[in-house]
Amino acid sequence: MKISLKTRIALTLMLKNKKKRTHSKSLKLGTGENKIASVAFFLPTSIKHSQYIIQYLINISKHELDFKLICYSEVSSMYSTSINHSGIIISDKQLNWWGLPEQTVASQIDILNCDAIVDLNPEFDPVHAILINKVKSSLKIGFESKCSHELFNVTLRIDPYGFIEKQYNQINQLLGLS
Repeated sequence: MKISLKTRIALTLMLKNKKKRTHSKSLKLGTGENKIASVAFFLPTSIKHSQYIIQYLINISKHELDFKLICYSEVSSMYSTSINHSGIIISDKQLNWWGLPEQTVASQIDILNCDAIVDLNPEFDPVHAILINKVKSSLKIGFESKCSHELFNVTLRIDPYGFIEKQYNQINQLLGLS
């Protein structure tokens, strides 16, 4: 994903000024009384990975897990035709001059109050980064990038051979679904 200079500058400043959050709620991975019950999935705009993601989300819907989908308006129809779940759709009108999300979008995501956040986008997305940074979730899972250590508790390496299904299986293990 090509990121404009003004967006990179704004993102760098926002991530440097972030405050460390403390989480009072702890989660146990796997089964038990404090297991993960709700997850917010950030979905990519790339059509290249959409087929795998749709199949992954269809498999996830078979489990007793409350999940929300967060995606851009230009790809929402692609996902909503296959997966019938609520979520948040981000439009260009909700982005400021810097190309970053307005406070209203961050507030919508914070209201979701999910136990875990998973960014299924294998490529870095500055809008997702800002929103993930503002969410007060105990578990944040995403793919390795230059800013991933500042955003996620758990970072997954992208398979050099292109088999992204391995990373999705790792996500399921972390969420206690396998």
